Amino acid sequence: MANAFSDILGFAIAFGVLALALSSIGPLFFGKARKKIRKQPTLHAYRSRSTILSEAERLAFRQLYRALRGRAYLCPKVRIADILDVERTGDFKKDNPGFLRIAQKHVDFLVTDFDGQILFAIELDDSSHNRAKTIKRDELVNHAFTTARVDLIRVQPGKLSESRALRKKLSELPVPDRERQSAA
Repeated sequence: MANAFSDILGFAIAFGVLALALSSIGPLFFGKARKKIRKQPTLHAYRSRSTILSEAERLAFRQLYRALRGRAYLCPKVRIADILDVERTGDFKKDNPGFLRIAQKHVDFLVTDFDGQILFAIELDDSSHNRAKTIKRDELVNHAFTTARVDLIRVQPGKLSESRALRKKLSELPVPDRERQSAA
């Protein structure tokens, strides 16, 4: 009996020591303290790209810049989430997916007035827009711009001057002050 008692006592002491040890070091492996000893994220080396525009986008930018004739600003590669907001319901779980769907997408060009008010956006539809994945992306972008009531003009690279929708939008822009003065 004494032998059984000493076995139980030994087991209890060993269990107590183990519990004490785990309570001391357990948080390092299982709790908040573990976060402190995790490996720091790797800092990568970065380099500048020589340009943010493809060759087709550069050509279109030059054409659009000349066509605007100082009547508005032309902004390249603008993130859609900086142009459009998701209509909020107050329920983060419902609203956030809408934001995430546009957060990492951009339009090729945004035209604004001199106060930064959005006038319209332009998307160059090259051959990549015929891929199934891009078609689905374009459907989402079209829906977002339509529901936000912001005009999105789609044109093929090299055919900007052939776009009736773009010509119409450009004709609606105000005449710059210097052109008004020379016309008077």
